[in-house]
Amino acid sequence: MVKLSDAIRSATAVAVVCCLAVCAAAADAPAVPRAAHPELVLPESGASGPRAIELLGDHLGAVAASYGMSPEALRHLLLSDRTARIDRRGYLYYVEEPDAPAPPASGASRR
Repeated sequence: MVKLSDAIRSATAVAVVCCLAVCAAAADAPAVPRAAHPELVLPESGASGPRAIELLGDHLGAVAASYGMSPEALRHLLLSDRTARIDRRGYLYYVEEPDAPAPPASGASRR
């Protein structure tokens, strides 16, 4: 008769082997194909949100493909992430927003 602890140990071992196989297959899977980035010269750099989408215009799909994204995903990113920007060549970059300065400590002496 098989003990319950032996059955649990065997099931756990099978689960671990399956997880390792799935992880190995995912690691060997080719990355999402990315298209070449289009040659662009936009009139301004640093645009975000709707302005970035407007500047990319008909090139939005090509720029999205160069990042392995759908046009809808890039549009959503530009509209939802206020740190996302595009440069004059249509490359995506992020601008960190500085933390608000700490208020002065009460009772601090001024010299």
